[in-house]
Amino acid sequence: MKRRPQQQQTPEADLFSYAASNFPTAQAEPQAGPAAPPSVNPAPEARQEPPPTPEPPPSQPKAVQAPPKPEVKPEVKVAPQEPQLPPGAVPSAKPQPKIAPVTEPKPSPAAEVPSSAVANSTEATHRAHAGFSRSLVVSIHDVSPMTQEVTTKIMAELAEIGVHRLALLVVPNHHCKGHFLDHPDFCLWLQAQARAGHEIVVHGYHHRRDQRPGETFRQKVATQYYTAGEGEFYDIAGADALRIVSQARQEFRKLGLSTKGFVAPAWLLSEGADRALQRLGVCYTTRISGLFDYTTGTQHHSQSLVWSSRSAWRRGMSLLWNAYLFRRLHSTPLLRIGIHPPDFQYPGLWKQIKTLAGRALKDRVATTYAAYLRLK
Repeated sequence: MKRRPQQQQTPEADLFSYAASNFPTAQAEPQAGPAAPPSVNPAPEARQEPPPTPEPPPSQPKAVQAPPKPEVKPEVKVAPQEPQLPPGAVPSAKPQPKIAPVTEPKPSPAAEVPSSAVANSTEATHRAHAGFSRSLVVSIHDVSPMTQEVTTKIMAELAEIGVHRLALLVVPNHHCKGHFLDHPDFCLWLQAQARAGHEIVVHGYHHRRDQRPGETFRQKVATQYYTAGEGEFYDIAGADALRIVSQARQEFRKLGLSTKGFVAPAWLLSEGADRALQRLGVCYTTRISGLFDYTTGTQHHSQSLVWSSRSAWRRGMSLLWNAYLFRRLHSTPLLRIGIHPPDFQYPGLWKQIKTLAGRALKDRVATTYAAYLRLK
């Protein structure tokens, strides 16, 4: 008879005992029901009911076994996150590599881009346009801190019509009004142009020749009327040319720029200066009549299109002359277009320059002098 109360300890009884132990409100209601019978039944039967009550304690440890599961709550997951936060050295170490590449030697990569890389990049352009056997070289003269702003505008508009490679003829100390190395912004800009594939060419040094007493009529015409006092290398001595050009090339090397060519202001180059260039290892020079390759001793005949903007009649004659010259040079392997910064100020001149350059690109590849000569 005492086993019957043990049979009442079914899983349902266990669940009830667990609920009674964990939910005291539910425990008060079931006790109110059996409380009436003990007053009616004899005392011995009421004494038999307590024995099942001691058995809930074993059910209570069962209920106590459940809480360990919540003890393994996300607290264990949070614990590994907290040790990661204290070692602030780890996050602090990450920004350090970010700061390292931001160092200002970044402009120096231009030093790793010699003009030979420019030649290689344009050679790739030639292969991309395998159907074109003729070339176009567009050069911008008189590039310096004085003309940087207008030169940038010229380059942008030429790029819009497809001229992505240019020869930039740089004057180291334009009219003695400021050396280019004294202008950090210009130096960075020049390095950027070299990285973009444009060629940097030495273009005189001061780009100025002062008038001298006792000049002949021919000298006056060449240096005053033709060039407005800018024929710096027109009659320079060989020793002076050697010194000046050597100094200019060294100054470009300070920016990591390797210059292959030299172009005299107004294309006026004395015989002594011509010999000096060859002694210095300059690869080429240009005159108004063509391109001279010192490495092979060959001359590429191609008269340059060029405009004069100093007066209205000069501008008018320039438009007529270059329209004729463009037609005459249509079948030449190399077409040259020379641009001076003042040309951009006159809509008539600038319109013709862009028009002729656009027509030339229909059957020519825009390149540089170094790339055309396959210089390395």
